[in-house]
Amino acid sequence: MNYLFDPTELHKFSGLTQDGQRDWRRRGFMDGIGQVQPNGRWKYSAPDVVKLALARLFVSRRLVADLNDAIRFGSYVAQFVWFRLEPDNARDKWQQKSKEVRFAAAFGALREGDEMQFEVYHDLASVFTLNLGAAVVVSCEVLTEELRPHLAGAVAAHMAARGAN
Repeated sequence: MNYLFDPTELHKFSGLTQDGQRDWRRRGFMDGIGQVQPNGRWKYSAPDVVKLALARLFVSRRLVADLNDAIRFGSYVAQFVWFRLEPDNARDKWQQKSKEVRFAAAFGALREGDEMQFEVYHDLASVFTLNLGAAVVVSCEVLTEELRPHLAGAVAAHMAARGAN
């Protein structure tokens, strides 16, 4: 069973206020993120919390100017951050492979209306072997360590709901 976070908890762990959540949802930026409950309230999975924490960080640091692109990039990078936050499981090959990814890049939105493309890299030198034009490159390790204090409670709630120690 997965723990689902309410809007107050989402704010606590991601920094996205409840007003911000409503605004982003009304503007269509959170399509596919969260689940509406029978009582009409929204709930969010742990990966949703990580996605939104990353998107908020990208926008607040002005790494990605377009909110939709920030959420898409946050959604892409979230898995590489999430597996670093979870307790290590040597038997989980996907977790181990995800931890090998050190950098993520967003590139390609060179003209109005273009969508950003995303790639992952094992070393920084590989990023610059391609002619990407404009690119944003982030370290998955640095993002994890920066977000760890904010997301530790979300990871603990998720792991407790799954019955992990």
